[in-house]
Amino acid sequence: MRSGANPDCPAGPITFTDFPGGLTAHFQEGRLVGWNWHQRQDGDAPGRGRLRLSGSKVALASPRALVEAAPGFAPIAGSTLGEEFALGEKIGGFIKDDAVEMLYAGTQCFFR
Repeated sequence: MRSGANPDCPAGPITFTDFPGGLTAHFQEGRLVGWNWHQRQDGDAPGRGRLRLSGSKVALASPRALVEAAPGFAPIAGSTLGEEFALGEKIGGFIKDDAVEMLYAGTQCFFR
């Protein structure tokens, strides 16, 4: 587990905690305000098992076709961050190489 801070976040200063398996929790003023769950990156400890979104088959590494068939799927046109999508009003994500690379919800520290 690793913690840090980003005072220059577009959403305001954020502290974060990275957990094994690619989960990052975001906090503002000590409150959980968002999360992202990404494919393992350099320095991430390996996760155990496979998680998926509640009530859905969508998970990290899900194929594009499965995500596009999920209820509420909508591509986010013009994203400067890559191939971004929404799953309803609360969940977002990115597709890379025809599979889900990241899922997120709540406040993020994306520089668009």
